[in-house]
Amino acid sequence: MTDPALYFAKIITDLNSRWQPHPAQQKILNALFAHMESVVFSECGRKFGKTEVIAYFLWRRALTVPGGHYYFAPEQKQAKEIFWAAGRLQSFGPPEYIAGEPNNTEMRIRFTNGSFIKVDGSDNFNSHRGTEPHSCVYDEFRDFRPEFHQVMGPNLGVYTAPLLICSTPPEQMELHHYDGMMKGLVKGTNHFNYPTWVNPHMPKAWLAKEKATLYMRGEGDVWEREYGARRVRGGSNSIFPMFDPAVHVRPHAEVMAELVKDRKKLIWQVVCDPGNSTVFAVLFRAVNPYNRKVYRLDEIYERNQGETSTSRIVPRIQAMKEELCPGYEAYGIEWEQTYDEAATWFAVEAGNSFDETFVPTRKADSPIDVGLSLLKDQMLSGLTIISDRCRNLVREYENFIRDPASGKPRKDCDDHAVDCDRYGNSAAGVDLRPENEPEAPDKDDLPRFRTPEQDLESDDDEADYGGLADF
Repeated sequence: MTDPALYFAKIITDLNSRWQPHPAQQKILNALFAHMESVVFSECGRKFGKTEVIAYFLWRRALTVPGGHYYFAPEQKQAKEIFWAAGRLQSFGPPEYIAGEPNNTEMRIRFTNGSFIKVDGSDNFNSHRGTEPHSCVYDEFRDFRPEFHQVMGPNLGVYTAPLLICSTPPEQMELHHYDGMMKGLVKGTNHFNYPTWVNPHMPKAWLAKEKATLYMRGEGDVWEREYGARRVRGGSNSIFPMFDPAVHVRPHAEVMAELVKDRKKLIWQVVCDPGNSTVFAVLFRAVNPYNRKVYRLDEIYERNQGETSTSRIVPRIQAMKEELCPGYEAYGIEWEQTYDEAATWFAVEAGNSFDETFVPTRKADSPIDVGLSLLKDQMLSGLTIISDRCRNLVREYENFIRDPASGKPRKDCDDHAVDCDRYGNSAAGVDLRPENEPEAPDKDDLPRFRTPEQDLESDDDEADYGGLADF
């Protein structure tokens, strides 16, 4: 065994003598040290034990790889109060490896091998444009400034620094900087999702009591998100808290099979929210006017600006209509086509170039609050059926959150598909009152068609009488 190998073994022994990870923590550390993953993302519940994992990672890296090792919280003030002031980082490892007293002003620990660990916040991103880390931690990444990784990301490549990201799942169903970091990760390899209760040191009775308390307050989403480490809807600020993909979303083939027998009764709709500089959304719907069920069949959700022109979108609409209702023209079915009247250019171009007629929504006659209320009532009444092809519609429903200050939908929430849905309700005159289906006429009431010969035979039968004595 060489001297460096002995030194390395001593470091591991010294660290392990002060702290032993539970099995879930060990899997995260194995990804970092045994498999040498460059990025490891751990979504975990409160009290899972992420602080110990972070401290072990930083100490081991600092003692075995001389250089700069960084810990970032969402804000510098938060990093100081939660991670530094408590002294958990400074006292995690054997003190003989530390060179001098930790610097409380800079929140920096220096080690005898020349390494240091620096604590800071993502709000201080401009000061780290020239930082060259040898390893890095993003803690509670859901609350980070989105600009931070744009600055720090390129810096990680200088020394091929491994990055450990820890966070409780965000309240929003879509958070671009958060979801962007998860792209390409593989569950169980470098993406781990652990609830609080995998920590064997957490009292089960305390967890049961906390769960009961939160659910009793109507804050079950808080329990699922903060302790269960699950991505759930926005709780008290959710505009559609009643929306449940397990209830409202069904396999596409199953939805279409249900429609076949009623296809001639349905109102078939194409609803467009054109946007040639943002998103061009199209929702394909079918409304049963007799039971008031509304089927969301498919969608076009085009973000690529090169594909949002009328010449690109209309052929896709035409192809989708034929796919969803094959041979619809032969059945005498017409698709009702509606568009947001703010985009008159689209209707004009569709008519001139493709002979397709789109009628304006007249959305001013249907205030957004009324439209959203009807969508909620449909969900609560079991009238909402969504094909699993409508992924963006589902995402928007899950992520549609109210601004507590104004009570209106937050401006950063996507609403293109949701707008199509409420425009479609308005265009079809949908409400919650079912119509009576026309009854099949009684056979005795149907007109009878007879041949002249049958009429003559009948006349002969009726003319059979016994002479003048019958008068």
